[in-house]
Amino acid sequence: MARRGILGWVASGAGLVLAAGVLAGGTAPAAADARASVWTESSYASVFKDSGPSADAGREIRLDTAKNDYEAGQVVLRMDRAFSIDGLSFSDLRAGGRTIAASNVSYNYVGYEYLNHSSVFGTQEVYPLTRSGPGDFPDRLLNDHRISVPANTTQSVWVRVYVPATAAAGIYRGRVTVRTNRGDYSVPISADVRNVTIPSSQQGDFTNVLWQLFTGNISYDEGAGDTVQLYYKFARYSDQWWHLIDNVAEVMKRYRTNELSVPVVRLLIDGGSKVDASGDYSFNWSRFDQVVERFMQHGGVKRLQGFWQSGRHGPNPPWYTEVIGKDPATGAAVRSFPETDSAVTDRWVAQYIPALKAHIQAKGWASIFQMQITDEPQSADDEAHWKAMNTKIRAQWPDVRIGDATFDEPVASHLAPLEDVMIPEELNYDNSPQVYDALRAKGKELWLYNCVIPVGDYLNRFIDQPEWDQRLTMDYAYSKGMTGYLHWAMNNWQYDIDSQSTKGDGFIVRPDVANDTVEVSPRYESLRDGIEDWEVLNILGKTQPGLAKDLAASLAQSSRQYTFDTGYMQRVRALILDAAGGKPLTGLVSAPGPQVDLHRQAQVDGVLLHWGSADGKTYRVQVSYDGKEWADATTVTGGQNFVGINGKARYLRVMGDTPAPLTSMQVVGFWLGQQNLAGGKTYTKTYLDGTVATPSARFPDKGNDSTDGVLAGPWGDGRSYGYELTPGQAATVNVTVDLGSAQRVGKVRAHAYEEYPDYRPDLLSVSTSTDGRTFVPRGQLTAANGESQLWYDFAFRPTQARYVRLTYAKTGTPKGSGMFVDDIEAYTGS
Repeated sequence: MARRGILGWVASGAGLVLAAGVLAGGTAPAAADARASVWTESSYASVFKDSGPSADAGREIRLDTAKNDYEAGQVVLRMDRAFSIDGLSFSDLRAGGRTIAASNVSYNYVGYEYLNHSSVFGTQEVYPLTRSGPGDFPDRLLNDHRISVPANTTQSVWVRVYVPATAAAGIYRGRVTVRTNRGDYSVPISADVRNVTIPSSQQGDFTNVLWQLFTGNISYDEGAGDTVQLYYKFARYSDQWWHLIDNVAEVMKRYRTNELSVPVVRLLIDGGSKVDASGDYSFNWSRFDQVVERFMQHGGVKRLQGFWQSGRHGPNPPWYTEVIGKDPATGAAVRSFPETDSAVTDRWVAQYIPALKAHIQAKGWASIFQMQITDEPQSADDEAHWKAMNTKIRAQWPDVRIGDATFDEPVASHLAPLEDVMIPEELNYDNSPQVYDALRAKGKELWLYNCVIPVGDYLNRFIDQPEWDQRLTMDYAYSKGMTGYLHWAMNNWQYDIDSQSTKGDGFIVRPDVANDTVEVSPRYESLRDGIEDWEVLNILGKTQPGLAKDLAASLAQSSRQYTFDTGYMQRVRALILDAAGGKPLTGLVSAPGPQVDLHRQAQVDGVLLHWGSADGKTYRVQVSYDGKEWADATTVTGGQNFVGINGKARYLRVMGDTPAPLTSMQVVGFWLGQQNLAGGKTYTKTYLDGTVATPSARFPDKGNDSTDGVLAGPWGDGRSYGYELTPGQAATVNVTVDLGSAQRVGKVRAHAYEEYPDYRPDLLSVSTSTDGRTFVPRGQLTAANGESQLWYDFAFRPTQARYVRLTYAKTGTPKGSGMFVDDIEAYTGS
């Protein structure tokens, strides 16, 4: 069974080698040359050195885009002997007489970062991971023009298309040619451009700041050294340094990092500012202006963020404030840190803030400037100091924009009313959103912030997390009304990767000294993709706010409850692009009432509901294979226009408290190429001795959880059933589905537990039977191998069978203290 996916052919088997030797349009290698496998993957996939084609692999790169949008896919090569890739070339992409020039297509070879262990925070793990460390992880996009690849090693090439804002809507097609020393390989590429234009980074409504160290160390710790000087050996303000700054500014613009963070006091000192013996300051803004204006010349700066004022220099008081001081030995101006409660600090604030205000206003930057007081105030003492400093600053500059990254509660909630920009950490917003949502509703800006936390299953940006985590974070941000994102850091390279517990938190770009620039990463691409998606949702939200929020929430309901299915992510994104481009969402079937018969089985991605005078208040959307046995796909409290489902069904209905009439509904998805023979069928659960295998009372089976077509996420959604295990305890459970009659079966699938992989079985086996007594083994797997690594896919020679048995085997561990079972599907096969 295969279906046409968002990106190329999506195969539902364990893997598919999509090209051997030469692809159409390439130069044939010599007969005795290497045997090559060539395929494509989406930008959502992590391709390792030992990867073969995933179940989501394709023969071509197919992209869904807006205008002024970057979107990428991957061309992947593997040969049985060493080879080199000498470059890629691109044709123009054409749609009738319209063209996207080949110059708008670019590439980077995917490189690797060795991780000495998986990301962890204390004893708290991160999951899901692309794989466990130690090992090499794809997290570099090399600027090299050529790369050598060892034999039997997989090499991915990141290929991105930029769609100019002036492009017309349409489907543009062209080719990518990969030139190797063993022949050329040609891959089709297409971009389906929607009639919606993403605003420039400078003009967009989303603000993105990654604290950067290119213009100087922003920490109080001078021992950290100057990042650029350490890695590039350039002195600040040398010609080479300015060339690097120009390149960095272009990268930041291209990746929509549109708030520039600068260390104001350091730049003042570099410009010649000083303090005399009486404590009077003279301010020279020349270097500050020169740096800011250099970045602004590139057109990517939306806001300016000035670092920084006060805070602890460790876990305990006192507070210190950064000021211009004097080196007692040389008399030179230096950064100094007197205690915040000192006369020196009071004198500094009384002179610095008015001078800062006057200069920022004179430059015309007041509307884009914001500043910090401290980073992550935590204690009651921190709260008191923050409030005192806020009062002092605002006494000099009442309307200056202030916003700090905050984490600890209740301090963060107490400070939020005093901030102009609220920047709660992802974890504490998710746990206590009420204060922030209420203030946001009154007009305050609300941003999202994450760092070394949260871990567990929360969305973040660690190297060993899925590439799509950053992208989905922005869907989550839109659904919660957040208009900005902050992260430390862009380039804290002194924070050695082996020393990082949560891998990659310290940087998202790397130094490229040879080219006097930086090397970006797939995580930076994912962040930009997410911001572009946010801007498309924002455009849709200006005319259809309910639909925009619902579509975003269908992907990420919270920062720890979200889809893991990359195919579903891409299909919903295509819906968002269509809707933002002015196309009505068309469904498989439209029905005038609360129930619909699709007439045959379909993949159901969601339901678009049209109400009468008001939205339904509380209701359930249910699905069924036979119109008799129903399962709750979702329960909705409060009106919604679009309800995301990601399940399979033939029938749907809306049940519950619907005071306004449901005038019609549209089912969004696609028809299944083959019908699921197990859909809606009965099944038994037994141990090896034939006794009934009753699930844990905490995680019961509603009676049809394995064949209802509704996929489970976390155990709390009640869509899967589970068996609890103690360490060392072994359990083997047979789940036997009765297909009702002997039928041709050649493929069986089982949905893997999504949230926490340690709750998956150690071994999953499939067997078939015609009589329910004698079962013939058909295959076994130790890991999910299907789409998005969320399915166990078994393909075998088609055979007659009435019964399909899945055997789940697991031995309990301290981490794997349970085994969860979800949907089982059966198909005739190829």
